[in-house]
Amino acid sequence: PSIMRLPTLNSLQFRDAEALAAEVLGSAYGYLARQLASVSADTPLVAVIGGRLIARNQISPLLLSNEEDFRHGVFDRYLEEHEKLLPSGPVVWRELLSLIAALNPLSIADQHFLDVATVFLRLRNDQIQHAVSTLEEHGLLLRRGGLVRIVPDVLSDYLLEQACFGHSNEPTRFADEVFARFGGTH
Repeated sequence: PSIMRLPTLNSLQFRDAEALAAEVLGSAYGYLARQLASVSADTPLVAVIGGRLIARNQISPLLLSNEEDFRHGVFDRYLEEHEKLLPSGPVVWRELLSLIAALNPLSIADQHFLDVATVFLRLRNDQIQHAVSTLEEHGLLLRRGGLVRIVPDVLSDYLLEQACFGHSNEPTRFADEVFARFGGTH
């Protein structure tokens, strides 16, 4: 019955990013707080996920020496953890997520999208819709106003970058395929 207006959330100051990093890293890795803050100050989510992964010995602290390598390591590990929890079956989760990243926000109920996506992903309509519901349940997709999008946005950006460029930064033609098939409507 009441609406609460929250103040605008501004970017973290470096000292605040460093404090966040120290808290997430814990006492064993607290000495890395400044490095973690410097590679993730503009994205607190990366600091939190990356710090937790370092504290759990799931990624190497050596990745902190290169911002791009660190972000890749964090998001790869984050996605691997989620993919372990997703059911096995006909859905190639990374392919579906990459397509959604290229088109989001999008309506999964849009028949044109489903018609083209079934061919693109080699799945039936019902499999795509069920997979989207599963991704929502796992917190990777958010639905608002009938549209779904990947959360957080930086994960969507990462997925799209990975789909569009190979290991040697050569274009994969994924963007060309998506544009050719979905460009007229999305």
